[in-house]
Order: sequence, then structure tokens, then C-alpha cells
Amino acid sequence: MPRHRIYYWVDTGHGCELDELDKDEIVESHGVPEKVLVAYWKFEIQSEKAVRSLPGALLLILFFWFMVVFHEAPSSIQAVEGAIEYDIENNANFGFVAPGDLAHKNYENVGSFADFWSWMRLGFSGIYLPQTTAVSEGSSLAPVALSREERRMYRRHNRKIGPVNLAQEVI
Repeated sequence: MPRHRIYYWVDTGHGCELDELDKDEIVESHGVPEKVLVAYWKFEIQSEKAVRSLPGALLLILFFWFMVVFHEAPSSIQAVEGAIEYDIENNANFGFVAPGDLAHKNYENVGSFADFWSWMRLGFSGIYLPQTTAVSEGSSLAPVALSREERRMYRRHNRKIGPVNLAQEVI
């Protein structure tokens, strides 16, 4: 005699192996094998342990979030990155013309290899890789060479970490 597909200890008629059976009737008429009952209890105990560990895991995630926010200060990092981006976008100019040596092009105006290298040499490196102190136009003060430690700082406040990484963006 064929057995039921889910309740393998219950005998069914031919073609009834997939029929839905009433659970109460199965328990009263056929009982439940001990190994099925023990396996069910073990599963329930494991599920309970998993649920009990959930508050600890959520607390760990919460502590990690607090540590990142208060230790790394992401708002300060984002502000510095925004300031550097603004400085390069608006102050790294090239295409100097007389009178007064005023530059009128920025990185968005680069249209050739010559423009790119002019922007790198005059615009970008003048801001990001300075070799001397900045002095005002027409000043009688001579620019002073920066020390190695001073050249490692960006605008005298932020330490540069690693090399410059430039990437081409195709629009």
C-alpha cells in the first residue's frame, strides 16, 4: 500500500499520496513517530536559541554604528572632501593672460592634451602640490620654499595620504 508523501507513516490509497490530510485525524488515528517528534522539538529549540541571540546581534550593530559615527566623524570627512573638490573645481585654473596674469579656464575647459598638461602644471599642481608659500601679487615678499612636511599637507590643514588618482570620465 502506498504511503503519504508528507506523513510517511500513514498508509493511503493509490493516487492519494498528495492529498491534504487533517492533522488532528493523523494524530488520533496513526500517532506521530518518536523520531519525528524529537526532530521537531530540536528544531524548535534551535529556533528559540536563534531568536534569543537576536537582541545581542542588534546591540552589536548599534554599538558599531555609534563607534563609526563618533570615532570616524563622517560629517567632518565629507566636509573636507567637499572643500577639496570645491577648491579644485573653482581655483585650479589655467590659461593665464595679461594683464595681471588672470586665469580664465578650469578643468572643464580642457579640450586637448596640451590643455590637460597646462591645467596639471599650472592649475592643479599649484594648488595640490605647492613648492613655495603663496604671496600676494605685487608683494615685496619673496616666496619661501616649503619643507617636506609642509608639502605633505593640503592647504596647511589636511594631511595628504597616498598619491593623486586621476580617472577619465566618459559622458
